[in-house]
Amino acid sequence: MPEGLDTDRFGTFTGAVPRVGTMVEAARAKALAAIAATGLPVGPAREGAYGPHPVIPVLPRGRDLLLWHDARSGHEIIATLTDDAPACDRIGGAATEGAQAFLTRIGFPQTAVIVMGAGGAPVAKGVRDMASLARALRAAGADGAAPLRTDLRAHLNPRRVSMIGQLAEGFARRLARRCPAIVCRGVV
Repeated sequence: MPEGLDTDRFGTFTGAVPRVGTMVEAARAKALAAIAATGLPVGPAREGAYGPHPVIPVLPRGRDLLLWHDARSGHEIIATLTDDAPACDRIGGAATEGAQAFLTRIGFPQTAVIVMGAGGAPVAKGVRDMASLARALRAAGADGAAPLRTDLRAHLNPRRVSMIGQLAEGFARRLARRCPAIVCRGVV
């Protein structure tokens, strides 16, 4: 990512900054911001959405999208991948002891957690150890019990890293292919 480019302005997983528009619109805005920041004619971007499954709402579902924007032609290549078993979960009002089953289920500490405070604002993000979790729960108030959720930022969620890797491999293969329309016209 170019230095100084703040992609959080396009939305955050905690909801502190709501995403404006669709996943494609947010990814496009990120790609255009990268082009503006670097001066390069092309910009890649990634966007993700995680929440309840649209058919079976008690199950989580994730979707990641990669977008490649070419400012010279205006062309875009978009690829998506859906994860029907993401590390995406939450628990309400947990104290350190009561959170153990949740933490085990999500694969803590490899998968980090976010401790939510009053009003739904995050008290701590990227929590990966019990001491930090206990401090964040105390800081959240409510007698050391607060809602917890998995941190869905890719670098703190190994399942998401794996899914993005799969998506990126397929995307790279797609970018490496020549367009059949150009090859048929004899342009190479």
